[in-house]
Amino acid sequence: MSPFFLLVFALGVALTLWFARKMRDFLNDYSYLGAFAGQRYDCMLRFAGSEYDTPCAVGADSSALYLFASSSYKRRWWARGRTRMLKQALRIPWTDLQWQESRILFKEVIRFEVTGRKIYFFIPKEIGTKVLADAGQQKTIKYPHQSLVEP
Repeated sequence: MSPFFLLVFALGVALTLWFARKMRDFLNDYSYLGAFAGQRYDCMLRFAGSEYDTPCAVGADSSALYLFASSSYKRRWWARGRTRMLKQALRIPWTDLQWQESRILFKEVIRFEVTGRKIYFFIPKEIGTKVLADAGQQKTIKYPHQSLVEP
C-alpha cells in the first residue's frame, strides 16, 4: 500500500474517533432525566458531521431547549438498521445556544450551535420556529442576503 493511502486512512479513523468522543461528551453533559410539560414536536434532527437524520421530539420553555429520543417516528425499511445519535433526553440551556435560519441544499432549517463545543444540529424551519415561539426566544433580524435569528 502506498503511504498516501495509509495517511488518508489514519486521518479518517482519527476524525471519526474525535467526532464520536465529542458527541459522547455532549450527550453526557446535557443529559436530562426530569419531566417536560410543554409541547413536543416530532421531527428529524441532523447533527453536523453525522451521515443520517435522527428521529426526535423537540420542545422548549423559557429556560432551555429539550431534545427527546423518538420511537414513534416511522423510518423507511432501508433505514431501520441505522443507529440513532440521540438515545436519551437532553436539556440545553438557552445561554449555551445560538441559532440562525439557514438553508441546507433546498431545505430551510434552523441551525443551532452549542457555543464553546462547536456542536451544530439542524431542525426543519417549520418546527424550529414553533419551538422558538414556545420559548419566547424569537427575534428575527433581516439582512439583504440572509435572515438571522438570534437570542
